[in-house]
Amino acid sequence: MGQAVLSREELGKELAELEKQLEACCTVCADSIQTVVSSACSLRVEGRERIEKVMERLQSLETEDSYVQTVRENQEEELHKFKQRMSETQASLDYLHKHNSLLLQKKENREKLISTLMADVTSKMSNKKQKVAALHEATTWYKQLLSMHCEYSDAVKFIFTNVEPQDPDRVFSFSVRHDKATNLWAIVECNPRVEASANLVEALNQSNEFSWFVRSMHREFEGMAMRSLYQVS
Repeated sequence: MGQAVLSREELGKELAELEKQLEACCTVCADSIQTVVSSACSLRVEGRERIEKVMERLQSLETEDSYVQTVRENQEEELHKFKQRMSETQASLDYLHKHNSLLLQKKENREKLISTLMADVTSKMSNKKQKVAALHEATTWYKQLLSMHCEYSDAVKFIFTNVEPQDPDRVFSFSVRHDKATNLWAIVECNPRVEASANLVEALNQSNEFSWFVRSMHREFEGMAMRSLYQVS
């Protein structure tokens, strides 16, 4: 079978119809392209706006990060200074504690020394009071019973009369001095000389019996007077 041959008129109609269809298709395609282009432009504008917002947010975050970094650095610097001050304060406290301990030790040592000195002074004052009391007792006793008087300078001088019966006005005397440094008594003058005076002073320094010493010296004077009387007779 052979193909049907279109006439010129039919071919023209088909071409015209095809051309209409192509124009319609182009119109649709153009509309679609326009829609796509419009959407693309809109998306582009929206994308730019979003990018700008993101950039603004990034810049804001960078500013905040810079501020946070500055604050952190300041805090670290303040923390370092605080630690340094704490270290210096602790060192000062340690020094003060050590210095205070030394002061307390010195205070205790000074108090012990003062206590020892006070005890020593009290003991010496007590001894001195005892010596003065004994001296007063001896002089009072002899003033009452004998013709005796005392003279005071850097030593105490005892002067006796009425010792020798043949010559009651004859003077017998001796002087004693107390040495504070050694806390000892010593005879500095004796008239007439008594042989036993050294032994009597030694006994006085051991017993601290001053009235006994005065009575002993008086007895020695009496003995000398009696021996003198015996020799004369």
